[in-house]
Amino acid sequence: MKENELKALMRATLIAGLASAGYAGIKVKQSYQPTTQGRENAPTLYYAQILPTQKVGKPWHIQEYDVTTDDIITTQVQNLLTTYQIQATAPVSVTDTSLPTPGDIALAATQVIESWPFIAALQAKGAGVCNTTAIRPMQVQNDMDQFEDIPSFDFTLAHQDIIILTGPALQGTELNIQRV
Repeated sequence: MKENELKALMRATLIAGLASAGYAGIKVKQSYQPTTQGRENAPTLYYAQILPTQKVGKPWHIQEYDVTTDDIITTQVQNLLTTYQIQATAPVSVTDTSLPTPGDIALAATQVIESWPFIAALQAKGAGVCNTTAIRPMQVQNDMDQFEDIPSFDFTLAHQDIIILTGPALQGTELNIQRV
């Protein structure tokens, strides 16, 4: 599975899980995009890949012979780990205490990612959840000179990258024994 496929799968599954858990209005957006100007004024989860995709072990190969084309088809499978960070933001209202705080949204996101429906949806597409870290508090001064909480956590997804290589089959060998 390529990076964009994994991001799309994770995002769509997270949005569906949040809606199922009663957080239907939460936006899920990728951080660090060249066209993004400022942050959302609605409850939002921002995700970003924080580590390069790591290979786990060595790739394994399956080779098959195609009789019709006289080629060897090699399928190479590499196990991979990709780590993301999610940050939660939300406008906080001191008068309406029914609105979710950034901490509420981050907690809901970790619960969704660790839930069986989320894991099953990823497994159906060839991915899985390895781990989720604890939620880290972070306070920042925003663009309006106000302090706000932006809690964050990391999680790692396991997936596979599959490439198929085609090459000519070996036509024959010749044994040549020589005297030394």
